[in-house]
Amino acid sequence: MPRSAVTRREYPDAMTGATRVLWIAALTWAILFSLLAGLFASGYAMDDPGGRAGFGLVLLIFGPMILGSLLAWKRPAITYPILIAVTALAVVIAVWQLIDVRSLVDFENEHGPISAIASFITMVPFALVWRHRRWPATLLLLVVALVGVLPEVRTGLHMGSSMAAALPMLLEAALLGAAAALAPRR
Repeated sequence: MPRSAVTRREYPDAMTGATRVLWIAALTWAILFSLLAGLFASGYAMDDPGGRAGFGLVLLIFGPMILGSLLAWKRPAITYPILIAVTALAVVIAVWQLIDVRSLVDFENEHGPISAIASFITMVPFALVWRHRRWPATLLLLVVALVGVLPEVRTGLHMGSSMAAALPMLLEAALLGAAAALAPRR
Protein backbone atom coordinates (compact mmCIF):
# COMPACT_ATOMS: atom_id res chain seq x y z
CA MET A 1 0.00 0.00 0.00
CA PRO A 2 1.45 3.42 -0.89
CA ARG A 3 2.64 5.48 2.04
CA SER A 4 0.36 8.44 1.19
CA ALA A 5 -2.77 6.25 1.40
CA VAL A 6 -1.79 5.05 4.87
CA THR A 7 -1.12 8.60 6.02
CA ARG A 8 -4.52 9.84 4.84
CA ARG A 9 -6.33 6.94 6.51
CA GLU A 10 -4.47 7.27 9.82
CA TYR A 11 -4.68 11.07 9.87
CA PRO A 12 -8.00 12.18 8.36
CA ASP A 13 -7.04 15.86 8.64
CA ALA A 14 -3.88 15.33 6.55
CA MET A 15 -3.59 17.85 3.73
CA THR A 16 -1.77 17.65 0.47
CA GLY A 17 -0.73 20.00 -2.31
CA ALA A 18 -2.61 23.23 -2.81
CA THR A 19 -4.80 22.64 0.25
CA ARG A 20 -1.74 22.60 2.51
CA VAL A 21 -0.23 25.68 0.83
CA LEU A 22 -3.46 27.67 1.19
CA TRP A 23 -3.95 26.59 4.81
CA ILE A 24 -0.37 27.52 5.69
CA ALA A 25 -0.84 30.87 3.94
CA ALA A 26 -4.07 31.49 5.91
CA LEU A 27 -2.45 30.46 9.20
CA THR A 28 0.64 32.57 8.54
CA TRP A 29 -1.53 35.57 7.62
CA ALA A 30 -3.62 35.08 10.80
CA ILE A 31 -0.52 34.87 13.02
CA LEU A 32 1.17 37.89 11.44
CA PHE A 33 -1.91 40.09 11.45
CA SER A 34 -2.90 39.09 15.00
CA LEU A 35 0.58 39.83 16.32
CA LEU A 36 0.85 43.16 14.52
CA ALA A 37 -2.66 44.25 15.51
CA GLY A 38 -2.02 43.08 19.07
CA LEU A 39 1.22 45.07 19.25
CA PHE A 40 -0.54 48.11 17.79
CA ALA A 41 -3.37 47.89 20.34
CA SER A 42 -0.84 47.23 23.11
CA GLY A 43 1.03 50.40 22.23
CA TYR A 44 -2.13 52.40 22.71
CA ALA A 45 -2.90 50.57 25.96
CA MET A 46 0.56 51.32 27.35
CA ASP A 47 0.16 54.96 26.34
CA ASP A 48 -3.36 55.41 27.68
CA PRO A 49 -4.05 54.37 30.46
CA GLY A 50 -0.45 53.16 30.83
CA GLY A 51 1.16 51.63 33.91
CA ARG A 52 -0.44 48.61 35.53
CA ALA A 53 -3.79 49.22 33.86
CA GLY A 54 -2.10 49.32 30.44
CA PHE A 55 -0.19 46.13 31.21
CA GLY A 56 -3.46 44.51 32.27
CA LEU A 57 -5.02 45.49 28.96
CA VAL A 58 -2.05 43.99 27.09
CA LEU A 59 -2.63 40.74 28.99
CA LEU A 60 -6.31 40.90 28.07
CA ILE A 61 -5.29 41.11 24.41
CA PHE A 62 -2.54 38.50 24.23
CA GLY A 63 -3.80 36.11 26.93
CA PRO A 64 -6.99 35.01 25.13
CA MET A 65 -5.18 35.03 21.78
CA ILE A 66 -2.46 32.66 22.99
CA LEU A 67 -4.75 30.48 25.11
CA GLY A 68 -7.33 30.23 22.32
CA SER A 69 -4.62 29.27 19.84
CA LEU A 70 -3.14 26.62 22.13
CA LEU A 71 -6.60 25.23 22.87
CA ALA A 72 -7.44 25.15 19.15
CA TRP A 73 -4.19 23.33 18.41
CA LYS A 74 -4.47 20.74 21.19
CA ARG A 75 -8.25 20.44 21.67
CA PRO A 76 -10.15 21.57 18.56
CA ALA A 77 -13.28 19.70 19.68
CA ILE A 78 -13.47 21.97 22.75
CA THR A 79 -12.53 25.11 20.83
CA TYR A 80 -15.17 24.69 18.12
CA PRO A 81 -18.18 25.35 20.44
CA ILE A 82 -16.30 28.30 21.93
CA LEU A 83 -15.86 29.76 18.45
CA ILE A 84 -19.58 29.25 17.80
CA ALA A 85 -20.30 31.25 20.97
CA VAL A 86 -17.84 33.97 19.91
CA THR A 87 -19.55 34.16 16.52
CA ALA A 88 -22.96 34.44 18.18
CA LEU A 89 -21.63 37.22 20.40
CA ALA A 90 -20.27 39.05 17.34
CA VAL A 91 -23.71 38.82 15.73
CA VAL A 92 -25.37 40.16 18.90
CA ILE A 93 -22.93 43.10 19.03
CA ALA A 94 -23.57 43.86 15.36
CA VAL A 95 -27.34 43.79 15.88
CA TRP A 96 -26.91 46.00 18.95
CA GLN A 97 -24.94 48.47 16.87
CA LEU A 98 -27.57 48.43 14.11
CA ILE A 99 -30.37 49.08 16.61
CA ASP A 100 -28.61 51.58 18.86
CA VAL A 101 -25.75 53.05 16.90
CA ARG A 102 -24.48 55.61 19.37
CA SER A 103 -24.34 53.42 22.48
CA LEU A 104 -21.71 51.01 21.12
CA VAL A 105 -19.72 53.88 19.61
CA ASP A 106 -19.78 55.71 22.94
CA PHE A 107 -18.85 52.50 24.79
CA GLU A 108 -15.89 51.86 22.49
CA ASN A 109 -14.79 55.50 22.63
CA GLU A 110 -14.59 55.16 26.39
CA HIS A 111 -13.13 51.62 26.60
CA GLY A 112 -11.31 51.11 23.31
CA PRO A 113 -12.06 49.08 20.17
CA ILE A 114 -13.20 45.98 22.04
CA SER A 115 -15.16 44.45 19.16
CA ALA A 116 -12.21 44.81 16.75
CA ILE A 117 -9.78 43.30 19.27
CA ALA A 118 -12.20 40.46 20.03
CA SER A 119 -12.36 39.77 16.31
CA PHE A 120 -8.66 39.63 15.49
CA ILE A 121 -7.73 37.51 18.50
CA THR A 122 -9.90 34.72 17.06
CA MET A 123 -8.16 34.56 13.67
CA VAL A 124 -5.53 31.97 14.64
CA PRO A 125 -7.99 29.70 16.51
CA PHE A 126 -10.30 29.71 13.47
CA ALA A 127 -7.40 28.70 11.21
CA LEU A 128 -6.34 25.92 13.59
CA VAL A 129 -9.85 24.53 14.09
CA TRP A 130 -10.19 24.55 10.30
CA ARG A 131 -8.01 21.41 10.17
CA HIS A 132 -10.87 19.44 11.73
CA ARG A 133 -13.97 21.34 10.65
CA ARG A 134 -13.13 22.93 7.34
CA TRP A 135 -16.36 24.46 6.08
CA PRO A 136 -17.92 25.24 9.47
CA ALA A 137 -14.78 27.09 10.63
CA THR A 138 -14.57 28.97 7.33
CA LEU A 139 -18.22 30.01 7.49
CA LEU A 140 -18.02 31.07 11.15
CA LEU A 141 -14.96 33.20 10.37
CA LEU A 142 -16.78 34.73 7.41
CA VAL A 143 -19.76 35.58 9.64
CA VAL A 144 -17.51 37.26 12.23
CA ALA A 145 -15.80 39.28 9.51
CA LEU A 146 -19.04 40.31 7.80
CA VAL A 147 -20.84 41.33 10.99
CA GLY A 148 -17.83 43.49 11.78
CA VAL A 149 -18.28 45.33 8.48
CA LEU A 150 -22.09 45.42 8.38
CA PRO A 151 -22.74 48.13 10.99
CA GLU A 152 -20.14 50.43 9.45
CA VAL A 153 -21.59 50.01 6.00
CA ARG A 154 -25.17 50.34 7.25
CA THR A 155 -24.63 53.34 9.52
CA GLY A 156 -21.86 55.11 7.64
CA LEU A 157 -20.02 55.82 10.90
CA HIS A 158 -16.64 54.67 9.58
CA MET A 159 -15.38 53.58 12.97
CA GLY A 160 -12.24 52.27 11.29
CA SER A 161 -11.11 49.67 13.81
CA SER A 162 -13.93 47.26 13.01
CA MET A 163 -13.22 47.55 9.30
CA ALA A 164 -9.47 47.22 9.92
CA ALA A 165 -10.06 43.89 11.69
CA ALA A 166 -12.76 42.66 9.30
CA LEU A 167 -10.86 43.02 6.02
CA PRO A 168 -7.94 40.77 7.06
CA MET A 169 -10.47 38.26 8.39
CA LEU A 170 -12.21 38.27 5.01
CA LEU A 171 -8.86 37.50 3.35
CA GLU A 172 -8.28 34.64 5.79
CA ALA A 173 -11.80 33.32 5.15
CA ALA A 174 -11.15 33.45 1.39
CA LEU A 175 -7.90 31.48 1.79
CA LEU A 176 -9.53 28.90 4.06
CA GLY A 177 -12.54 28.62 1.75
CA ALA A 178 -10.27 28.02 -1.24
CA ALA A 179 -8.33 25.41 0.73
CA ALA A 180 -11.57 23.71 1.80
CA ALA A 181 -12.81 23.65 -1.79
CA LEU A 182 -9.58 21.97 -2.94
CA ALA A 183 -9.40 19.53 -0.03
CA PRO A 184 -10.27 15.90 -0.74
CA ARG A 185 -13.65 14.75 0.54
CA ARG A 186 -13.58 12.85 3.81
